Amino acid sequence: MEKRILLPLIAFAIGLVGAFLRANELAFGFEESGLARADYPVASLLIALSAAAGVIFLIISAFQKKLRESRYYSALESQSQMVKICAVLSAFSLMAAVAAEVVISISNASVLNYIFWIFTVFAAVSIILLCRESSGGKAPEYQFFALVPIFWCCMWLMFIYRECASDPVLTDYVYAMLATAVMALLFYSLAGIGIG
Repeated sequence: MEKRILLPLIAFAIGLVGAFLRANELAFGFEESGLARADYPVASLLIALSAAAGVIFLIISAFQKKLRESRYYSALESQSQMVKICAVLSAFSLMAAVAAEVVISISNASVLNYIFWIFTVFAAVSIILLCRESSGGKAPEYQFFALVPIFWCCMWLMFIYRECASDPVLTDYVYAMLATAVMALLFYSLAGIGIG
């Protein structure tokens, strides 16, 4: 199987298992007081899976060739339309999540919440425009949009920290912070290729 198919499948499989374990942990891994249950094995499995995923992708990245082409769209160019479809679907999922959050939290939302929601929609639109660029190769016009998801991830990290800084239970928020930090690194790498 080709690497361009195998690598996303590995990431998807690990993510699926991780999502199942995390949902199980959130449903059954905490006491009524909010503290984590010490005798719950799924929490340990989730930590082991996260560590194993880090090692797997570190090994995979060690064998990857560096991009020889410095053009901006070389980082996003793909022969498969499936990559672009998944990226656009993720952008629309972000917009749907914002809409759901607005409906749920509109009555007690702060100004910062509104700023974050608007920024999230802007990041989703930027992802769609970047996918459009990868088809047309219009590097100069779209470089700015590669920076938007990076700042959105940074803002999300600040929001997570703001909400969870006093939380003594690390497993309440560590996976969200880890995922957001990895997304920020991904977008940072893509933007760095284009901006140079």
